[in-house]
Amino acid sequence: MTIKSEKSLRGFDFWGNAETISQNLTDAELDAIEYELESIYPDGINETTLNDMFAFYFDDCIGTFIGETEESILNRE
Repeated sequence: MTIKSEKSLRGFDFWGNAETISQNLTDAELDAIEYELESIYPDGINETTLNDMFAFYFDDCIGTFIGETEESILNRE
């Protein structure tokens, strides 16, 4: 069964390390990431793939959109 829904990254329920990373991002950064992902995945992306991109491939995928690394995000005060 496939269930699709439209969500903003601001409202997405990340889990694991992706949750920790996403909680340290600003709304503006989440909006910028969402904009880029929408252009790469015009038909959408599944939740596990999105979460994995944040959790395991942040520096190679997501961080490039905002010019940050996982380490720099997690070390913010």
